[in-house]
Amino acid sequence: MNVDIISLSRWAYMDFPIFHKIVQKAIDKGIVVIAAAGNYGSDDFFYPAAYEHVLAVWSFDKSFQQSTFSNFWSWVDIYAPGEQLVVPDSKNGFAKTDGTSASAPLFAGIYSLLSVSYTHLT
Repeated sequence: MNVDIISLSRWAYMDFPIFHKIVQKAIDKGIVVIAAAGNYGSDDFFYPAAYEHVLAVWSFDKSFQQSTFSNFWSWVDIYAPGEQLVVPDSKNGFAKTDGTSASAPLFAGIYSLLSVSYTHLT
C-alpha cells in the first residue's frame, strides 16, 4: 500500500527525537505530512506541526476569523474550518466538535482532492 498523505492530530509541546525521526522519514519518502497546530491559543511551538516541511493547520470560525483556541505563529501554514465540525464518534455515529484535530484531517482531504485534480502543482 502506498501512502501519499499523513494527517496527525496531536502530540505535544515537547520535540521528542523519535517522533521527529518518524515524521522526517515520511517526508524523506515524499509523503505530505499535515498536522494540527494545537488548541491552546498559544504561539508556542506544537509538535509535530512545528517541524519543518510539515503543513501545520490552524482553525477558523464561521466568520473566517482565527478560532480563539487555535495555536498560531509563523510556523503555522494554513487555516481550515475548525468549529462545529461533524466528525465520526464511536458512541453515537457522529458528533460536533471544535479543534485543530478536526481541521487537519479536513485539510488533508481537500489537499488530497486538489493533488489528484491538479497534478502539476507542487
